[in-house]
Amino acid sequence: MRRFYTYLFAIIISLSGKAAFAESYFQMETGTYKPSRMEVQIPEPSNSLFDIGSLTGNKSEYFYRIEGRYQFGNHSITAIYSPLVYKNSAVLPSDIKFQNKTFAAGNLTDFSYQFNSYRIGYMYQFYNKGRWTLSTGVTGKIRDAKIEVRQGNTIKESKSNIGFVPLLDFEAVYKVTEKFKLRFDVDGLGGGPGYAVDAALQGFYDISDTFSVLGGYRILDGGADTETYTFATFHYYTLGLRYTF
Repeated sequence: MRRFYTYLFAIIISLSGKAAFAESYFQMETGTYKPSRMEVQIPEPSNSLFDIGSLTGNKSEYFYRIEGRYQFGNHSITAIYSPLVYKNSAVLPSDIKFQNKTFAAGNLTDFSYQFNSYRIGYMYQFYNKGRWTLSTGVTGKIRDAKIEVRQGNTIKESKSNIGFVPLLDFEAVYKVTEKFKLRFDVDGLGGGPGYAVDAALQGFYDISDTFSVLGGYRILDGGADTETYTFATFHYYTLGLRYTF
């Protein structure tokens, strides 16, 4: 899957010489994220409901995110690769039961929470007047999720899930000055047993005709309550660089 995205971004960049659309870009972000919720009960209702973040102290971790867009007229194609792996340890204050296996209190326990995201979407710019540009669209998301609990080298259980999630998109860009603009974007969908939201507010400052620096805040929130119960909320503080072509 990573190789696919590498090829896709290479194609986007190679096409840049054939079209002069100012909003086509390649963007990389990094920074830190911190969980405020990572609730797990697998399977429910017979196993324990516990919060990985609370048990491990909701520690901050580093992240990176890659995003590309090819704009043609009012239409655009977007691609995003956003990995997330939270790994931390804690001494259990009480027994927990996960995947029908009991992890005993008083022992150092390793937790891993993975939620990698691969997305391809379509956006339509329906408003471009004055300082405002507004767009909406749809995204197909592949989630690669895995939760693992381990005590030492002998007691380990994990639960993996790879699935497709359709999302609705909205983006609003406000041009504050000639060099500085604000961008709000959200991908999300709710209904049935769960929901998913990825929303960000970021500022962009042009340091040249083709490069901009960015910074802001992002929240990733969602989960599902089916035969498994998993809900999580992550807060991101982002810095990045955008190349516009």
